[in-house]
Amino acid sequence: QQKPMQYVAHKCAVSQTHYEQWLEHYENPVCTALYNSDTACGLPLARESKPSSFVDGHSNRCSKHKKA
Repeated sequence: QQKPMQYVAHKCAVSQTHYEQWLEHYENPVCTALYNSDTACGLPLARESKPSSFVDGHSNRCSKHKKA
């Protein structure tokens, strides 16, 4: 219980880093692609409801900015 984020990530069968990326997306589902160092795309996206289904570079990007 010292590390609740790590515990929850383990229960979801993902790494803590992956869980934190998913949580950021879940709380604010927008495209995170950067136009420059100060400006992100910000287009609203469908929220990925399960951490294990979240794919960085795909779930958090609009169709224009998805990584191949």
